Amino acid sequence: MGWLVRFLSHSVVSGFTSGAALLVCVSVAKDILGFSMPGQTTFVAALSHIIKQIVAGRAHWQPMALGGGALLLLLLMKEAGKSWKSLQALRCAGPFTSIVIGALVVKWWRPEHVPVWWRPEHVPVVGEIPQGLPSLSTAFPWEYLPKLLPTALVITGVAILESCGIAKALAARNGYAIDANQELFGLGMANVLGSFFSSFPTTGSFSRSAVNNEVGARTAMSGLIMALMVVATLLFLTPAFRDVPQCVLAAVVVNAVHGLVDLQEPLFLWRVEKKDLVLWLCAFLGTLLLGLETGVLISVALSLVFVIHESANPHMAVLGRLPGTTVYRNVKQYRDAYTYRGVVILRIDAPIYFANVDYIKERLRKYELQRVAWWKDGSSGSSGGRLASSGSSAGGQRTGCDGPAFPHPRDVP
Repeated sequence: MGWLVRFLSHSVVSGFTSGAALLVCVSVAKDILGFSMPGQTTFVAALSHIIKQIVAGRAHWQPMALGGGALLLLLLMKEAGKSWKSLQALRCAGPFTSIVIGALVVKWWRPEHVPVWWRPEHVPVVGEIPQGLPSLSTAFPWEYLPKLLPTALVITGVAILESCGIAKALAARNGYAIDANQELFGLGMANVLGSFFSSFPTTGSFSRSAVNNEVGARTAMSGLIMALMVVATLLFLTPAFRDVPQCVLAAVVVNAVHGLVDLQEPLFLWRVEKKDLVLWLCAFLGTLLLGLETGVLISVALSLVFVIHESANPHMAVLGRLPGTTVYRNVKQYRDAYTYRGVVILRIDAPIYFANVDYIKERLRKYELQRVAWWKDGSSGSSGGRLASSGSSAGGQRTGCDGPAFPHPRDVP
């Protein structure tokens, strides 16, 4: 099923990831400001909730100061790692360093040690984490399968598209290609094995993938090391994470995902291709205004509509012969190409099938009428012109004229 991912165009993926990055930033802002927020929300609803909470005086300066300081530290360490090769390790160590410092601040700055205005209860922390690995279970209640199957199919579709969307975005940013079939195989195996331990449905995380990319991970070895660290944490280190402030974790996420907001892409598309700009805007606004899951579905639907439109309305080019050769090229791109009096040679840049037959016939008739009208105005005593077409269904044949060529890029009488 990896071929389905090919329908996600670059402009759609860029719009989706930019919208999702902004949505994630707004969603984690609650942890930096120190209040709660509904779990599933849109950009507008989240922003409205944040403004209402701030106006009501429910925001606290303590998590803002701690989260803002962690974000500043992350940015400084990242820039230092980019600017000096000898300090590249700082970029990778940024998230770990900020989490350790944040945990130490929360652990040591207790009311008995600091002034009363510190109020550490205003800084939400991770809290107690159950220690140990989940137990293995092979008892599956198959009687619930008919009820759960429709929901499972929807979750599967969204998980595939979201995972492959962020994978394609990171691949384009770092200059490598992904194997969609391998991505889906990995997701399937993770969910099958996780089901034996009563895990949640597993998918590629947008924010976690961004954090992994931000610290410089480049291979699947980073995933293996991360899995081993999670196992070690669950077995031995859960007390160490009890005092990690959520505002610092939010700062790590914001630092990672803000770089995925690509505002240069719409400017580039505005200069190059307006239709792709429309796709970018629809995917971007759909993700922001309707949510991450709906944004994924809108992105895929837009890609499919674009593919169908391009297939049903294929590009057609008038061909001319290059001087001194038997090669025929688009006369709009090669102004010195020879054309033939009374003959139009066309190239159809798509397979001919039922959905585009009528469009192709209309364009052929249009070219024929234009050429015949021009020929009648420029010559006398001759019959109408002929029209030859070449396309993917013609086996790549690009000739079909028997008249002499004239040394001019346009027909001459």
